[in-house]
Amino acid sequence: MKHLHIIGGGPAGLGVAVAAKQRALPFTLYEASNQPGGNARTLSIAECLYDTGAHRFHDKNLETTTFIKGLLGDNLLSVTSPSVIYHNGRFIDFPLHLGSLIRSLSPKELAQIVVSLATSRFRQRSEKTSFKEVTTARYGKALANLFLLNYSEKLWGVPTENLSPEVSGGRLRGLTMRGLLKETFGWEKNLREHLDGSFYYPRMGIGMISERLSEFAGSNCIRLNSRVTRIIKNESKVTGIEVNGSEVIETDQLISTLPLSRILHLLDPKAPEEILATSSLLRFRHLLLVPIVIKRPYLTPNASVYFPDSSIPFTRLYESKNRGQEMAPPDRTCVVLELPCHSDDLAWKSATNQVAELGLDLIRTIFGVQSEEVIAYEVVRVPFAYPVLDLEYATHVEALLAYLSQFNNLHLAGRNGLFQYVHIHDLIGAGKKLIENILSDR
Repeated sequence: MKHLHIIGGGPAGLGVAVAAKQRALPFTLYEASNQPGGNARTLSIAECLYDTGAHRFHDKNLETTTFIKGLLGDNLLSVTSPSVIYHNGRFIDFPLHLGSLIRSLSPKELAQIVVSLATSRFRQRSEKTSFKEVTTARYGKALANLFLLNYSEKLWGVPTENLSPEVSGGRLRGLTMRGLLKETFGWEKNLREHLDGSFYYPRMGIGMISERLSEFAGSNCIRLNSRVTRIIKNESKVTGIEVNGSEVIETDQLISTLPLSRILHLLDPKAPEEILATSSLLRFRHLLLVPIVIKRPYLTPNASVYFPDSSIPFTRLYESKNRGQEMAPPDRTCVVLELPCHSDDLAWKSATNQVAELGLDLIRTIFGVQSEEVIAYEVVRVPFAYPVLDLEYATHVEALLAYLSQFNNLHLAGRNGLFQYVHIHDLIGAGKKLIENILSDR
């Protein structure tokens, strides 16, 4: 094998680079920005650190976890930090349990939840194809309407009857009547199947993982500020890439973590019109982040606060200090508000000050933060945060992957490259599998 060329320096691309380094394969990674990490970076504001998303590292794969522990050592913290749902002026524990629901909901809401949870088990079983159908059948209509459907529609920007059940990412498996009772009465301690309340987190932010992966792979093999602007092909393989609109580099093996629709538009000669039309049907959700530094040691005791109410534009608030105490000085804290949107949404096109004011208004209204307590704030745009898994996505992805499969030295990786809702631990493990597959095909 002559050389691997990897496009994208996020966790997926870095995972491939690390695997290549472990197998002594020559490679070059091309990252468009000035730092590795992609959408899993750590940024700073007013002496505080925050991540470009509420990232965590989960112990789901022993080999991957062992490797990351080896890279970070005692800088990888074991964290148990609960989350809450904000509903009608109250904070409800998440994972849900009956005690918190009883304290926070009206008798009418409680009765509706209990009845709908109980009756959902006895309804006629039939194939459920949408997120709304699966969620309502499994958790009951009342609970689904209160906490899951509105939130999911805000997060994905698609009516829940048009969403694939896969958008839950497997995070809600334990949310059942039986699970609620176990949570409430302690019949099975630490039951947290439907939300991972315990996780690993780097001492100085999620970006530490990307930094250490980059160091392991070798900075001499990573080109920053190097945007791939064209992918040159013939009928059966990729022959080269163009970097920053001018430099053309011959390729032997090309691995792309770019969004699936984007790579198709970089091909030269261009892809068939029907393929480009299909790629335009794939949608990605972008994020507007509003980090706000507040003159308080803490704003909440929670890792995250969720906002299912459709009247609140944001979906989630996370507080960096509740993941790692060194993310902010003792006298201040940094909270980050997430506002998901599509590229053609008004919010994404709005001026920075308009978006920031929405965030400032929320922390004033819900958390009672006074103007004089606000030290600093900004707005950060995170494109291509999530692939939108609607009911048609699998058909579209299958057609696009079938077309790209004709190029025998082109390989796709990552959440956006493969259009899959996966996480950091998945991406690092997948990098090793991809390198093994490439080697086995030599």
